[in-house]
Amino acid sequence: TFASPWADVPVKGEPEFTVPHCYIQHAPRLQPGYFSKFQQDTLFHIFYSMPNDEAQLYAANELCNRGWFYHKEHHMWFMRIPNVEPLVKTNTYERGTYYYFDPVVWETGRKDNFVLQYEMVEKRPQLPQQL
Repeated sequence: TFASPWADVPVKGEPEFTVPHCYIQHAPRLQPGYFSKFQQDTLFHIFYSMPNDEAQLYAANELCNRGWFYHKEHHMWFMRIPNVEPLVKTNTYERGTYYYFDPVVWETGRKDNFVLQYEMVEKRPQLPQQL
């Protein structure tokens, strides 16, 4: 509502303007086949920036295809380090070394000696039926 130090009255709502019709464009729907071609950072961006969108499901599915799994408690993606077996493996958890993607700093890091409870791993997403 602040207009300026010299204004006697506050600003009245939104400024009045019209957007030319040619500027109004709807983004095309991302086709499911595209996701396998995207780089890993693009998939993470889609996953974290498009909540409740069909694209988020397809990005999550492609990350799963590439060996990543989502941790419900940490809200991060993890992946076992290739060719490295867990130090301990039981029916309910495993302890080992994993890569993780931290969306706060937007970096991939490494966690050593991490205990992964299987119940904290999100299941692969259910994709919409294709027509």
